[in-house]
Amino acid sequence: MRKGLPQRLQGIVGFFFLALLAFGGLAYAPSAEATCSAPTFVPLPANPTKFRVYAQCDNQADALAGCVAFFNGIGQQNPNCRKLSNSEYAYYEAGWYSDLNTNIESYLLTYQYCPSATTANWRYEQDKLIVYRTASITSATCPAPPPDLTVAQNSSGCEAPKPAGWVSEQQANPVNCTNGLKDQQETDYRSADFSFSRSYFGKPAGWDDLPDLAWRASRPTLSISHVLSYQVAVFSYGQMRRVFIRSLGGTTWQRNRYDDGALLHVSGLPVYKLPSGVQFEFDAQSRLSARVEADGRRTTIAYSSGNAYGGTTETHTTANGRSYTADFDIANQLRRFTDAAGQHTDYAWDAQGRLVSTTYPDDTPADSTDDPVRQYLYEDPVLPNALTGIVDENGDRYATYAYDGQGRAVLSEHAGGARRHTFEYLSGNTTRVRQYQDATRYTESLVTYVTPSNKRRQISSVAYSACPDCSLTNNTESYGYDSNGWPASRIDRRGVLTEYVYNNSIGRETSRIEAKGSAQERSITTNWNASWTLPSSIVEPGKTRSYSYNSKGQTTSASVNTSDGNRTTNYTWTGVNLTYVNGPRTDVGDISSFAYDGQNNLSQVTNALGQVTQITDHDAH
Repeated sequence: MRKGLPQRLQGIVGFFFLALLAFGGLAYAPSAEATCSAPTFVPLPANPTKFRVYAQCDNQADALAGCVAFFNGIGQQNPNCRKLSNSEYAYYEAGWYSDLNTNIESYLLTYQYCPSATTANWRYEQDKLIVYRTASITSATCPAPPPDLTVAQNSSGCEAPKPAGWVSEQQANPVNCTNGLKDQQETDYRSADFSFSRSYFGKPAGWDDLPDLAWRASRPTLSISHVLSYQVAVFSYGQMRRVFIRSLGGTTWQRNRYDDGALLHVSGLPVYKLPSGVQFEFDAQSRLSARVEADGRRTTIAYSSGNAYGGTTETHTTANGRSYTADFDIANQLRRFTDAAGQHTDYAWDAQGRLVSTTYPDDTPADSTDDPVRQYLYEDPVLPNALTGIVDENGDRYATYAYDGQGRAVLSEHAGGARRHTFEYLSGNTTRVRQYQDATRYTESLVTYVTPSNKRRQISSVAYSACPDCSLTNNTESYGYDSNGWPASRIDRRGVLTEYVYNNSIGRETSRIEAKGSAQERSITTNWNASWTLPSSIVEPGKTRSYSYNSKGQTTSASVNTSDGNRTTNYTWTGVNLTYVNGPRTDVGDISSFAYDGQNNLSQVTNALGQVTQITDHDAH
């Protein structure tokens, strides 16, 4: 056997298109991109002059042409290159054929090809939207191409309340103990009708589809992109992210589950609606144009360019007529927030794009040198963007955080070691969490979680350190979930079982059985209003609570019915303002009334005895 023969044949196959031109009657015109891989030669162990030859081609025509050209190169002018259809993938095969140039070697040839992956598909997997392509055949020989898009959802910062029976994965200040994500929420301003906050969200290694480490103003944003034959929309609110998808030309956005909210189109413009009924409206440029509360109160947002920082200014005007502004620089970094009284909160960033300080207004606006300053530290040389500490307005270090090599939080503590927690990520799906009482004493828990195919991680058990004096059945709490990811059961450390049933269409508990199987067992049934995610009745042993609502979701009556009788309180609203409360007594008059000024500020209260309290002045907040 001549060792140089395979190399010579590889060169021949590389020019198989030329050989095709000499092959009489074969009408084939390959495209400029058509190609096959260089063939691989595998000698038979029992006979080293016989070779199995393999090559991978882009399409059926190239596979046929490659087979013919190979045998033409060894003097075989009419090889029987045939398509085999009984395989998991299609290929052309011929052999055994001898090399007529040497009469020594012979070959069994396989030139295989994979169908093109052209069919667009999508799925939600572990709370991620994945958009991908498939072919008619997918196998180890014909693997599927990598996804065209992967976008992770994130619940941090979500306004939706946690469902009953849900065990939080957040520990300490806080850290998600299932994946090590560090989350920091800070509110810079809050009034009766407006709040302004920021959030920081860490990102462990491998989470490339999440936003980079950064502080972000908690302002809703919406981005819509075109991927394959779909539109993908990403709604972000601080570090909360929800991902929706629909076919091009479609009208309905698909979501992973109910508590993701809903993305709608109203008058041709996108509207995101939280399960609570709060809506965010966007303009034609996908910029937030209004926030509408469930009761109809509306905050509008206007934009202007060319501020002192070279960027954009957002002006938020509430239903009460108060205005607030947020200035962003050319890099879209928040630089200043101005409240309704004209007071400024300023933000400073370093050259690496990290928020380093926040300066708040005080009671001496004419003297800016004494304004309180909050500082943020980034001291990890391996993770230069990771938040490692906070210095409070008094100049004292308030918090310290540390991370492992994968960017997962391993330490969270406040000044003097207060609320010190450490996190150790063990093999499998378990995290060891230690909560310290002092420098040496701590309680320990082993948190185990599961990852359903299309849901986020869920805690399945928490095993606590032993407590001999606690009269516990065991040291472990366990949690179960239904097929939609809602809580289904909880067994505490005393062995007490609680079971839950959820209405998946609205994501709300409809039934709960506490202490099931014991003498203390009791059942609670909740019915929900058809228009609002608010309870219409809650029935428990010996007591029924009932509620009625108006078209804005405002409570108009609340009743409690027990064996001792029924007590009902009625409420009257004028616009967004509560004006009368009547009840629950029926033997005497017990009506209270409320009046408001032009900015919906409470101006007068009249109690059931007719006594009047007037509020004659309000500040700008």
